[in-house]
This record gives sequence, structure tokens and C-alpha cells, in this order.
Amino acid sequence: TWVYAMIVGGTSALSCWEQKLGGAPPQVSLALPENIVAWASLRRVVHGSHFAPNLQARFQWYLLVSFCLVFAEALLQMLGEQLDASNARPGSRFASTLRLLLFASMLICEILLVHRLDSRWPAYHAAEVSRARMASLALAAATRDEAARSDLLLAASLLEALGNEIEADRMAFPIRIGFARPDKALISSIISALTFILATEVQAVLSLLGVGDSSPWR
Repeated sequence: TWVYAMIVGGTSALSCWEQKLGGAPPQVSLALPENIVAWASLRRVVHGSHFAPNLQARFQWYLLVSFCLVFAEALLQMLGEQLDASNARPGSRFASTLRLLLFASMLICEILLVHRLDSRWPAYHAAEVSRARMASLALAAATRDEAARSDLLLAASLLEALGNEIEADRMAFPIRIGFARPDKALISSIISALTFILATEVQAVLSLLGVGDSSPWR
């Protein structure tokens, strides 16, 4: 948001930063070639997967491995109780299922956040860069100063290259959750796994109440 607010001035993004920090971020004019190069260099450092990549990868893997372990615990406990009903411990089973739901909720929220950061903000950046390029071309066509026209045409060329870079960077270096790209397919897989566990839990409760089949595997 900070990088976007530097070039978008006068919109809700800028107002948001003014309210939070008591001041606006520095405004950068994309009509100057040196500003374009500087802003592009800053974006390569602080945006998306380029910001503290090692720390991001470590955090994502920790969360993913923790979720897998909690899911494996709930699954193994469920299978063990299905194979030997005498091992059933409702309290322990409830606790493992609750932990699974909490971890899954955290993971789904993170996937949604990362998906927004990885897909929408590059589109915002590209849109502002495209507007700035159109403005530079329009000013270049209207000005009679050859030096100013040369600078504006150079700025337009740099903005075109920057727009291509933003799109290529989004495709080549996405923010990942472990090894997976955050998208609706990943959320669907997690929800499917949770549905399987929860359906088995519900059937187990119903069997304790004497309702329905005593085994969810039949």
C-alpha cells in the first residue's frame, strides 16, 4: 500500500496512510525518468515475495508443517477409534478437532490475505503505471520543448518496460504458502479435508446417540 500510495496521490489509499501515520508517504512523479527508475528499484525490494524472502519462506513453512501435523493427529486419532472403539476418548478427540479447525482458519485467512496481496496490488501498480505512460505520451505530443519532449518519451518507454516487469514479476515470483501458490484451489483442498474430518466426527457423535449407522465407513 505504501509503494502504491507514492504514485497514486489523492485517492483512498493515500488518505488511509494519512489517517494511520499522521502524514502522507512521499509523492513520486512518474513523468521523470529518474523517479521511475527509483520507484521500480524500491518496489523490487519491498513488494511481495521480494520483501525478506527468507523470513517469509520460514514463516510459511512453519505454518504449513504445523497444520499438517495437527491434521495428521486428528486423522490418526479418528482412524484409531474406528479400528478399535475401546480407544475412544471424546475429550481428546474434541481437542484435536478443535485445534485442527483453529489452524485451518488461520491458514485460510492467510491464504486469502496473500492472494489479495499477490494478485490485486500488482494490478493496481500496473494500472497507475499505464496511466502515467499515457500522460507522458500526451504531454510529449503537446510540448514544443525538444528536451522536455525527449525526457517524456524516455519516461514513457521506461513506464512501458516497468509495466511489463510488474506482470512478469507477478507470474514468476508469487508469494507461496509452503510450496503452493495461494489460490482458490488450495482453499478448496483444505476445506475438503476438513469436511471429511468433520463428517466423520458428526457420524461418531450420532452413533453414540444411537442414531444412524455406528460406522461412517460403511
